Amino acid sequence: MGDNFINCVQAGRMGEWGRGEADAHRGQVRRAPVAIVVLCVAQVVTVLMIIGGLGLVVWMQLWLQEVIAAYPVGPDNDVTRGFFIGMAGGLGIAGLSVIALVGLTRGRRWGGLVDVVQWAVIWLPFAFGLSQFSPDAYAIATAISLAGALVGALAFFTARRGRLPEAGPA
Repeated sequence: MGDNFINCVQAGRMGEWGRGEADAHRGQVRRAPVAIVVLCVAQVVTVLMIIGGLGLVVWMQLWLQEVIAAYPVGPDNDVTRGFFIGMAGGLGIAGLSVIALVGLTRGRRWGGLVDVVQWAVIWLPFAFGLSQFSPDAYAIATAISLAGALVGALAFFTARRGRLPEAGPA
């Protein structure tokens, strides 16, 4: 169908297609490579979120072991509670990222929406965690979260009728 369209346009005749159908198809042909690039970028960002969530779990576990070793007697629950909340948050973000990645690898539109939600959810804990390392933590966390949410939103809006286009031969 795509070759037929290109041949008709190159020959200067529209054949059986009406003007509106040809314009709609031309827009769809132009949009497909953009949608595929956005899908690939969204998948890479989502994989990085999985790695980040699992990395947070590992980091919190190692830090908890250091804190426990520093106490002469075992620390109370007030000390360890924050570490377990951080580990649960890391597992939650990794879980949301896996769900988003499943949607994105299948070309589903909702995968981008899950990406937007996870970036909105991670913003505040990310800013709090970053505040111990940088005075500009809120600006950095906002910029990174907005960029991630933008990638998810682009993946959602470039999809047509619930699916992103397949990468086929050019």
